[in-house]
Order: sequence, then C-alpha cells, then structure tokens
Amino acid sequence: MRDNNIQCPRTPSTAPDPCGTDGSNSTPNLLDDVTNYLATTDLAKDDVTKPETIGIQDVITFVIGMGLKVPLLDNAAKYGKTTSAMRADSAQDLQDEVTSAVVNIVARATAFSSTAIQTLEVGTGSTAFVPRFIPGSPTDALWDGHLFRFDLYNEFVAGVDLDKNGNLDGVFLVDKDGDIVTEDDKGAFHKQKNNAPAVPVWDAGVQLGAMPAANRKIYTALWDSTNSKWKTIAWPTWDGTGSPPSDFASVRDLLGRRRTRTGTTPPLRPWRAIRSCPWPCSPTRRSRGA
Repeated sequence: MRDNNIQCPRTPSTAPDPCGTDGSNSTPNLLDDVTNYLATTDLAKDDVTKPETIGIQDVITFVIGMGLKVPLLDNAAKYGKTTSAMRADSAQDLQDEVTSAVVNIVARATAFSSTAIQTLEVGTGSTAFVPRFIPGSPTDALWDGHLFRFDLYNEFVAGVDLDKNGNLDGVFLVDKDGDIVTEDDKGAFHKQKNNAPAVPVWDAGVQLGAMPAANRKIYTALWDSTNSKWKTIAWPTWDGTGSPPSDFASVRDLLGRRRTRTGTTPPLRPWRAIRSCPWPCSPTRRSRGA
C-alpha cells in the first residue's frame, strides 16, 4: 500500500518528487499511495451472511486543503477518484466544499438507473439489451450512459449446468466470454466467478464511437396509409440554423400530424425535432418543453 508506486507528475522524470518528503524523517509522502489503495481494493471479503459485503467495497477520497493546494493533495484526490483537491480559505469555503463532497457522494451511491432489460429471442437463446445511466455531480454537463448487450443463458435449453449447482433450472445474464454476470450496488457489472469487470457483447457507445457522426443515420417509422403498413425512413439532417430544409420539414410534419379536439394538426415544436449532433452528443440533456 505504501510503496511509493504513485508519483506526482514531474518534468523531467528525474526531477525531485513534487509530492515532497516527511519533515521529520525525510521519507516520501505517501498519502496518494494510500488513497489509491483504498480506491482500487475490495476492503471487505464477500460474506453471504452479510449482504453489505457483497461486491466491491472501496473508499473514494475527497481532499480539502486548509489554505493550501499542493501537488500531493491533488495527486491524493486524483488517485482517490475525485479528480483534484479542493482549497478552503475560510469557514464558508470549507462548508461549501464539504457540501459539494456530500452531494457528489450521494450522486455516486444512489443515482444510477435501475436496470430495464429488453430481450430479443435468437434461436434457442436470447439477447439482452441493458441500459445503464450513471449521473455524476449535479454540476456535470454530461452524464455517463451506456446501452450494453449481454446474452441470456438458459441451462435447461442448453443442457449445461453453468453455475455448477447440480441443477438445470437457472437462467443467467452472461457476458461475451460466457461468464455469469452480476451487478453491484453501484450499477457496475462483474463476472460472478472472480468479480472482474464483465465483458459485454457490445456497448452501443463504442459502436457509435467507431463511426464518424456524418455517417450515422437515425431512423423512424411512418404509417403508409396507401399500403397499410409501417415504412422505415432515415431522418434527413439539419444543423439547426435557419429554416429546416424541405425534406426535414416534411418528415417532421408527418410525425407531428395528430388530431386534436378541434380537428387541427399542430406542428411539432422546434426543440422536439431531432437534429444532427456531433459525437459525443447528449440525448439525455434536458431542454425547454421536452
């Protein structure tokens, strides 16, 4: 834990350690090593009789410098998974920083979305699409969101006792490696056998990130009254400036064509229209009237 593997950044690498040394015995200051250990180590062995120990039990460290902000404190906060140290020069500053830390803790601990799994039957097996939405601090402009694909494994259908309990009655979420997937209290997915991060079959964000924004298409469906069936079409693009092009306006108006009590058809509001968006964009960002 305190082996000085965590170093403060320096240029060149041979320069004296900016984290400094202890004033009494000249040994390296190791606060950042300690925060790194606490943030990356499971501090409670899983015990089925104590549900609170199941999963990863780690410590996130917030650092507040009383009238100072030095490399050691920043490094301790960085490796304690809270970005950087905060400085307090007055009682009000201290109150504000402690409040900010508490708000951040609450967001980390409780604000991930509940799992709403959508399944797709594929032959004798099933595919599961699992959304995961993890808000950060209320001041963060963008929050972390994923759409994972895992598989559903039916022991009876496969004829294999995957969890080795002597029965063929289990149905499990499994990852790309075929390992059973569990979820911890922070919304993260792990392999049941060793608590390592689960490997999704794919992550929609990774798939989108591999494709330039200009090459992506957003599809919608319109009712074809002539042939009495749904017709899938790609949304035309519009950068949001000036008036929308005619093809965009045409699709927008078709989607907005709905009857009211007076028989009129109000158009879609501009801010409800889908517009082209460079990657990464935020489909979850709130807007007026949405």
